[in-house]
Amino acid sequence: MDFTYGHQRLTGRLLIAMPGVQDVAFRRSVVMICAHSPHGAMGLVVNRPAPDMTLRRLLLELGRRSDRTPFGHRVHAGGPVQVERAFVLHGPDHDEGAETLKVSDDFYMTSSRSILSEVAEGRGPVDPLIAMGYSGWGPQQLEDELARNVWFVADATPGVVLGGSDAAKWEGALAQAGIGAAQLSGVAGHA
Repeated sequence: MDFTYGHQRLTGRLLIAMPGVQDVAFRRSVVMICAHSPHGAMGLVVNRPAPDMTLRRLLLELGRRSDRTPFGHRVHAGGPVQVERAFVLHGPDHDEGAETLKVSDDFYMTSSRSILSEVAEGRGPVDPLIAMGYSGWGPQQLEDELARNVWFVADATPGVVLGGSDAAKWEGALAQAGIGAAQLSGVAGHA
């Protein structure tokens, strides 16, 4: 069951960290919300590369051969929860059945280990985003953060989420929403 915040559907949307966020894990982060219900929320940070981690290194750590893996395929730090687990965010061009969650018409998330090998061999989804770990919120935790002006909610597009440089995604996501970074305030207002 999907959950809405106000009139906003959060599954398949982006959370853009407001300027007041100082937590290192989320400062200037862009989070793709993959699931949101009354039981909590789960998402992947899409603009923070994992330090010293590539797909080739990840496969080696998992004990898989990676001769055909491109050297530069980056891996992201998806969040502070289950950092040893890989998630692949991708378009609708790939589906592994029960291992694949349809987030929206444009985004799917797969958590099987086999998708990592498929990406390495060029048989997986086009333009995947690989993340280690995820960002999670308990019941009402995300809603509380939204009420405290921690996040700006925006639409997710493949161009912002899966494309471009990680350094440009925060401002790119804001620009796509028609907002400039200078227009944001880290202080919540109440009427």
